[in-house]
Amino acid sequence: MKKSSILVFAAFVLATASALAQSPPLTAGGGYSTAPDLLAFDAAMRADKLLSPAWTDWYFSDKEKAPVAGAPARKHSGAGGFAGGTAGVNAVIETDLDTGYSIVVLSNDDPPSAEAVAKKIRQWLGLK
Repeated sequence: MKKSSILVFAAFVLATASALAQSPPLTAGGGYSTAPDLLAFDAAMRADKLLSPAWTDWYFSDKEKAPVAGAPARKHSGAGGFAGGTAGVNAVIETDLDTGYSIVVLSNDDPPSAEAVAKKIRQWLGLK
């Protein structure tokens, strides 16, 4: 590769990184996070700090209907997760209440790169 091509490529990468850093987070993405941030989010979900116990149970269950007042006691079982990304960025966090495992994968590649790695980790751990 010619030196001029390398400089043009480096300028493009820096300009793109600068534009991404300046764009505000939106509901459709653009937020920035780290693996420790996602684990803190997971811990808050498990501790009912983000949702009531009934809604937390609903999130980690396979129930389709939303909980109602007087919902049954916690079952401390189930799994859930979030994933998202765009060109060049992909992230996933998955939680399994039965085993206590939380899986966080951050990728600098297009989706579904993080989901593919998380799926492999679930297989290695013997999870669904």
